[in-house]
Amino acid sequence: TTETTWLVPHFEKMLYDNAQLASLYLAASTALGRASYREVARGTLDFMLREMTSAQGGFYASFDADSGGEEGSFYVWTPAELEAVAGPVDGPALARLLGVTEGGNFEGKSILTRRGSSVAGDDALLQRWRGALLKHRATRPAPTLDQKIITAWNGLAIQAMARGYAVLGEARYLAAARKAAAFIWGRHRGGDGALLRSSTGGKARDPAVLDDHANLALGLVALHQADGDEEHLRRALTLVDAARRRFAHKEACFYLSAQGQQAPMGRQVPVYDGARPSGNGMLLHAMLALSVLTGKEVYRREVSACVAAQAEAMTRAGLGMASWWDLLELLRGPYYEVIIAGEPGAVHTEALLKAFRELDPHHALLIQVPAQGPTPATLKLLPLTEEKRALGGEATAYVCQHGSCKAPSHDPRVLRRQLLQGWNH
Repeated sequence: TTETTWLVPHFEKMLYDNAQLASLYLAASTALGRASYREVARGTLDFMLREMTSAQGGFYASFDADSGGEEGSFYVWTPAELEAVAGPVDGPALARLLGVTEGGNFEGKSILTRRGSSVAGDDALLQRWRGALLKHRATRPAPTLDQKIITAWNGLAIQAMARGYAVLGEARYLAAARKAAAFIWGRHRGGDGALLRSSTGGKARDPAVLDDHANLALGLVALHQADGDEEHLRRALTLVDAARRRFAHKEACFYLSAQGQQAPMGRQVPVYDGARPSGNGMLLHAMLALSVLTGKEVYRREVSACVAAQAEAMTRAGLGMASWWDLLELLRGPYYEVIIAGEPGAVHTEALLKAFRELDPHHALLIQVPAQGPTPATLKLLPLTEEKRALGGEATAYVCQHGSCKAPSHDPRVLRRQLLQGWNH
């Protein structure tokens, strides 16, 4: 918001805000058991699909704050408008529910809010009229849509969609994540394979910066977590290794721009989190996740060294470096790799997957292998899967850390208990 009462929003709608909000509400819904948070996440993801997705699958950058020459005019209401849509009984009831008054709370009209306690029937009332209100709002002059597709912001959107599928189980989110990832990988790379920053009208341009590599790599890791496709991990590894080559700083982790890349203000080293998490923090998260999944200890060592190098800055900045504090917590661990071996789609396999996804553990990553164990290709990419197979013909879960595993189990309750060990305090 733009002021301390949390009333007036930034009317400009940014892709990165919506993506991060969806991911946050998904995490909160599982951590706190709040169904209402799931609905906020679902509504946000559906908005992104409906309003911010290109035909080719990439996600557009933003909507302007202004429409018809006035800031926020697309989103504000009067009691008379609500009554014109919903009638003399439900119109005033909606006005009460949504804080719409004659005097308004923003330049003579009202920003919709829901504050205080709801009464019985409020949710049903809003759901009954939501479609009609949207239809009425669509008759107003619409804000301009910025159709630029930015790699880093799409990485955040891919993460949100992939996580939406994992938590909510709705296939449209997985399809959207896959389509966006395919678009970015296919269109946002140059002839030499180097990542590009953005595209408009299908034409990509400008060398990618650190944030593009980092957020897209994390998006691909999230997509692998959702569908198990190992190609996502191979691409994430390609991005991380390219970033390690092109952006490395001898003392402070990574530059924002590559050597030789145009940087009018000089080569910056972004470590502080703002409206978006820092490129350094996100690349280190991608490296740590890939270290857990692939066993590449060189990544873990580099992450540890970077966090140690920024310890003083972290102490000064506090939540201004939240992504780094999160890294420190994961480094302290335990950060688990969970291997589920079983026939895809089988009842016992799905029960174990459901237990993992209902917990939605931030401190664990999932690998799925067939009942008979990993294929040669999987074993090469993910050596920690060696000798992991379904025991006794029943899907089996292995909760491991650095290759050392707890007792294998067929029981979803045991899997949940093992995952919480070290974190349920």
